[in-house]
Amino acid sequence: MFTSESKLNSKVGRFGSCITRQMSVRATSVSALNLSQGFPDESPPPAVAAAAINAISTGRNHYADMRGLPELRAAVARAMDRFHGVGWVDGDKHVTITCGTTEAMLVTLLTLVDENRNDEVILLEPWYENYWPQLVLCGATLKTVVLNAPDYRVTDESLARVFNARTRAIVVSNPGNPTGRVLDGDELALIASYCKRYDAVAVMDEIYCHYTFDSKKHLSMAAIPGMEDGVITVNGISKGFACTGWRVGWAITPEALTPAVRRVHDFVTATVPTPFQIAAVTALELPDAYFVDLRSRYERRRAILCNYLQQTPMQFQIPQGAYYILADVCATGRTSDQLATELLNDAGVAVVPGRAYYREQHLANSVVRLTFSKGEDTLHAAGQALCEFFAHV
Repeated sequence: MFTSESKLNSKVGRFGSCITRQMSVRATSVSALNLSQGFPDESPPPAVAAAAINAISTGRNHYADMRGLPELRAAVARAMDRFHGVGWVDGDKHVTITCGTTEAMLVTLLTLVDENRNDEVILLEPWYENYWPQLVLCGATLKTVVLNAPDYRVTDESLARVFNARTRAIVVSNPGNPTGRVLDGDELALIASYCKRYDAVAVMDEIYCHYTFDSKKHLSMAAIPGMEDGVITVNGISKGFACTGWRVGWAITPEALTPAVRRVHDFVTATVPTPFQIAAVTALELPDAYFVDLRSRYERRRAILCNYLQQTPMQFQIPQGAYYILADVCATGRTSDQLATELLNDAGVAVVPGRAYYREQHLANSVVRLTFSKGEDTLHAAGQALCEFFAHV
């Protein structure tokens, strides 16, 4: 009988459960307004939902090609050209369909990293919470670049401190979770130059590519000349099409790396739900008007939450992209964990404490993350609850 955690793989003890998902569960348990976990609380576009239903009703319910349905891989390639001006992607040569971007990232890192070589992987800090445990599982040595508030900008000086001959990859969320930064062309070119210099791979998480605001443009690393063999792009339909439970993502890899990524994927999840892959084709081919409306709706939601937060002691930068606000809580007189607990219990609002995004305690203590991926009524109710809370403390 199993009686001791000492018998576990030692890597498992290096990380805990996902803080964001814990806060979401706690929000549900006390019927709080959930501004913690970043999922849209709306339905997928009707045409996308109808495509999944039709696939199920017409018998498309069995295993798909482990690489992903050919029609979806082709649609991903077309989308890279349509949305990002990346014309070199070929569905057969470069695209592997995965169970969301989470699997795409893990499979990518498992393929790239060899712990016996002491391979290093760079993360930009604050980071998306999943990245660090995934690096642990694949045996990477972590190196970090701390992006400083308020602009969270990538600099030559910061990259020079961490890149070296052992650097295998740098993982970048763009648009950024949790910062809301959209990297500009100079920053992407700088990262690309270091990857080329040290023969490292830029692993780009572009799941929020359709969420950019105020005429800010998302630029894909894959569009930079000369990076075709030095970039892996992970993305999916979860966020942009309000179907986070469908778990359809992909990894776009250099042709020489694709067979290895597919071998790892084959023995991790093997395949992705067939009906939802079919629906994903419809999602990627929605008209431009859908994406214009998406940005407009989320700009309104961003404005609602920001307007309320400006009435509180929390300090923040208006995000350029994604749908998160990283707020400094130092002026509240509480650590992020203390404030998150009080907001949940006393205001009925769930947020994510900063230890999900930072290793350093003083940085973790200083911020909370809030999402504006919820409906306008929810955002108004949460904003009013936040203002009332701070008015009485």
